[in-house]
Amino acid sequence: MAEILDAGREELRLHGPGGVTMRAVAKAVDMTPSGLYRHVSDHNELLGLLSADAYEAVGIAMAQARDRAPAGDHATAWYFIAMAMRTWYKAHLPEFELLVSPRIINPLPERLVATRGRSIELLVGVCTAAIEAGQLDPARSGFPSATVGEQSATSPATPIALAAFAALSGHMGFELRGVYDAMPLDPQEHYSAYVRATMKLMGFVVEPGPLVMSTLR
Repeated sequence: MAEILDAGREELRLHGPGGVTMRAVAKAVDMTPSGLYRHVSDHNELLGLLSADAYEAVGIAMAQARDRAPAGDHATAWYFIAMAMRTWYKAHLPEFELLVSPRIINPLPERLVATRGRSIELLVGVCTAAIEAGQLDPARSGFPSATVGEQSATSPATPIALAAFAALSGHMGFELRGVYDAMPLDPQEHYSAYVRATMKLMGFVVEPGPLVMSTLR
């Protein structure tokens, strides 16, 4: 399976999410297509496994970034996580395209749902800790802080974290697809400013600590 997924990642990097084929992967590992199907049930599962690996890798980068922040400094932890996401995605553009193209994978394999869920739980966890520490005030958030229907009892940390994650992902999507190339700005400094602006919209009532500037060097 490791060889199959390595070959799948190479196809992804060469041809993009839409160019990964079972036939090409089978050829790369010196296997017939029918032999490959004994290890991976179909093309959807192959892309799902590649996506799960990507979520796992970026999740590790996010956790390491969170742990760089001083204990109890949840604003800096969030900032570091957001910057680490951009760094990882810039270094893994094909994987980023795969993760933001959900219609390519349907239905979502179980492992993909689990790994994606862990990344979201990390973000929600930081927001929850920030709320408990008085560093994030849901009442000041410009994002929706309540859900509807049966999920109305969900902690306000969840919709705030998800809305911020969506905003950051959209910004990165524009940048990594070259939308900002013609603009006279430093992409990393612009993203850094966007992260801090988004934090205010989330309801953070404290600024990230002085360590944040180290991410711009």
